[in-house]
Formats: sequence, C-alpha cells, structure tokens
Amino acid sequence: MNDENHSTRMRLDDEGELRDGIFCNHCGHVNFTPSQTCEACGNLFPKPFSPLRLRLEALRRSEEKQKDRTSSQWNEWAALSRVVVWLYIFISLALCLFVVASDVLRIH
Repeated sequence: MNDENHSTRMRLDDEGELRDGIFCNHCGHVNFTPSQTCEACGNLFPKPFSPLRLRLEALRRSEEKQKDRTSSQWNEWAALSRVVVWLYIFISLALCLFVVASDVLRIH
C-alpha cells in the first residue's frame, strides 16, 4: 500500500460519517479543512439537521400553514362582505328610486 494513499485515507465513524472531512454533495470532493464552502466548487455546505432544528422547521411550517389558512378564510369573508355591501347599496338605491317615483306620480 502506498504512503500517499494511506495519508489521504478517509476515516469513518460508527454511523458512516467522515471523521476528519466534509463531503461536498455538489461535486463529490472531500474537504479536510474546516470551512463552510467547498474548496473545489465553492458551494456552501448544508447545515446539519439536529432534532431541535427539525422540530423548529416543523413548527415554522405549521405556522405558515395556519397563516395561509387564516388569510384564505379572511379572503372568503372579505368577498362575502363585498357582496353584502353591494346588495345593500343596490336595494337602498332601488327603494330610493321607488319612493321618488311614487312621490312624483302623486304630485301630478
């Protein structure tokens, strides 16, 4: 076995993760220096998912769904209230015209 291959051999932990380096999902390069970007392609490494981060992401998504649901309900109520207001205006104008027309007919 070469000394070169031995020095660049990757060591894995019990879960199959790299002990000494970070694997780039974009280009496949293994980076042995600790950084947030890949040495080969320059792309950012993703943040690791901890149980706390997964829970926070789930809470954020559920809050967004509740906001979407609330806004859609608000839009339905807004549309319904517009229809009611326009009906009220239309009926009021019709009644005013009816009253004016009946008064005009009585004067003559």
